[in-house]
Amino acid sequence: MLQKKVITRILAIFVIFSIMWSIGKTEKVYAEDWVAVTNATGFDAIRYDLTLNYRLMADIDLSDYPNWVPIGTESTPFIGVLDGNGKVITGLKLTNTTGSVQGLFGAIGSGATVSDLTVSNAAITAGDIVGVLAGQNSGDIIRCNVSGNIAGESYVGGLVGKNLVSTGNISRSYSTATVSGKGYVGGLAGSNAGSISESYAASPILASVFSNYVQFDGEDDYISIPNKLAYQTDSFTLEAWVQWDPANIDEDSSDVQFIIGKGVEQFEIHTEGGSGKNGIRFIPLPRTSIVSETEEAYHDVLNVIQPGWFHVASSWDFNTKTVRVYVNGVAQEIYHFQPPSQVNAGTEPSVALKDPNTNPFASNTADLFIGRRSDMSFPFKGKIADVRFWNIVRTGGQI
Repeated sequence: MLQKKVITRILAIFVIFSIMWSIGKTEKVYAEDWVAVTNATGFDAIRYDLTLNYRLMADIDLSDYPNWVPIGTESTPFIGVLDGNGKVITGLKLTNTTGSVQGLFGAIGSGATVSDLTVSNAAITAGDIVGVLAGQNSGDIIRCNVSGNIAGESYVGGLVGKNLVSTGNISRSYSTATVSGKGYVGGLAGSNAGSISESYAASPILASVFSNYVQFDGEDDYISIPNKLAYQTDSFTLEAWVQWDPANIDEDSSDVQFIIGKGVEQFEIHTEGGSGKNGIRFIPLPRTSIVSETEEAYHDVLNVIQPGWFHVASSWDFNTKTVRVYVNGVAQEIYHFQPPSQVNAGTEPSVALKDPNTNPFASNTADLFIGRRSDMSFPFKGKIADVRFWNIVRTGGQI
């Protein structure tokens, strides 16, 4: 009987020891595979090995770092894994107006992953390629969100300044940071050549002050660009940064002013008209190319013009007969001439060509005009910068 009790106790001790050994082994594997980050000092130390797997085990306060130095550079980016583990980083402050590739991370490289992280109430003032989470991204950013204020020169975004081609992926992330800059400014990303999915920005983009722009007086200022064969294209995208100074402040009146146009009522983007107060009208096709009613040549976006600078982009896809209009990178609902004849942005509007195999611009030899229509009507009052004409249909992600 005594022998059985001894054996039972030995077995019990062995089981307890086995459990403790298993727990110890699990912790040891965890320590080998991940570096636990529990405070600001540990987070700052990530810069000394950019290849490891890190996991936040507590919220991180960076207040003791009055001018944060980004982790990773363009030439030596972070290429490890950071599991934010649902934790929050606060106290991020960075001022470096001459520096580029700036943020919590300077550069996140190909193969890296940053996930499940919140950066709250950041304060960043820097030069080019600036974002709260990262200046530029070539890796995977998943379930991250940021807030605060960020200002820079060009390529300034709430989450990242640049999301780079091929390997730069952002998913299920968002920004509520206030963003300001002079060029390539976006609520989520300053520019995107990679992939963005299930993500958004709910943040104001403050008036950017471009160092290079043209001021139009609303009377006789305009720019004309001689016609080129390259402008006579099936499909195209028009883009411009605009700061509009409406001459007509009567809420019941319209104030048609031309941003860009080639010929009369084709290749046109102008303010108001049938689009109503603070609206944008896009006319991609000559009216003579429309089978149905004349009004269907007009594609209106309502109540989108903002104080200060805003970005407008419009595209026409000849192959699918699809019109799209973006304001500050966000696809807009499109109305044909007047509500309620509404077509959601990105869907195929009821526009048909008389001859689908005929290029409607093949015979358009008019010059390209900026700041007024080619017949010298509807002069623009305000500033226009960074006008771009593409002979391709750019996607929302590219815009």
